[in-house]
Amino acid sequence: MEDFKHNEILDSDYTENNSPWEGVQLASFWQRVGASLVDGLVMIPIYVITLFFITAVYDISFLEAVYSPYVMFNALIPAAYKIIMEGQYGATLGKMAMRLRVVDAEAQKIDINHALRRYVIYGISLISSVVFNAAIILEAENLFVTLGSVNQLISLLVIVSLIFVAFDERKQAVHDKIADTFVIQYNGSYGGGFS
Repeated sequence: MEDFKHNEILDSDYTENNSPWEGVQLASFWQRVGASLVDGLVMIPIYVITLFFITAVYDISFLEAVYSPYVMFNALIPAAYKIIMEGQYGATLGKMAMRLRVVDAEAQKIDINHALRRYVIYGISLISSVVFNAAIILEAENLFVTLGSVNQLISLLVIVSLIFVAFDERKQAVHDKIADTFVIQYNGSYGGGFS
């Protein structure tokens, strides 16, 4: 898959008659940004409900709930959401809204193993954030300063990975390259494991 023109996969290995890649369009950077924004909007009410639940159950203020050990499981919600939705349906709600699907190198819907591999970079960021929040909760100032810098560096890695989509000829983020996946535009008529 060396040559890409007009955002279409054209390699001779994939353009034979009945090829699953024939006519498939890769998702653009902005389509993927739009999908991420929709996913963020999906997560906000879940976070808020969780925080209100924690404040009610543990009789603490909203601010205390944000930095409580109980809210740390809130970090697992987007991980489970992304892995399960992409592994089961080939797309998160944001990708579905933007008519995008995640496929493997054979243009087929990904499985849970691909979804887990796609989450590696986010997972590193998640672990860093959880440890950073633990340092805040434990009031470990020296650890807090060190972890703050590490957390910022890892967050930068995630951002660079996402920006990679804008400049990569295959429109792959680093997590797509790790999992050998692609995000495609889905028009409803393409078979690719989604019909």
